[in-house]
Amino acid sequence: MATDRGELKMTENNPPKLAKKPRWTSLEIGLTTIVSLLFIVIVSLIILFATHKNDEICTTADCTQSGKPGV
Repeated sequence: MATDRGELKMTENNPPKLAKKPRWTSLEIGLTTIVSLLFIVIVSLIILFATHKNDEICTTADCTQSGKPGV
């Protein structure tokens, strides 16, 4: 019986670190902010690339050489 009580006492004692709520450290906050900003930038670039018009790009030989003087 004495050993049973000893085992109960050992399991009932919680360390003080487990009783506290885990808080975010400044490193975790900084990394989360950087990852969020990079995600926003990547999504913005994808949207800009998807909506970009190809009419303004000069790809033909006539178009690229027409701006040169003497041709």
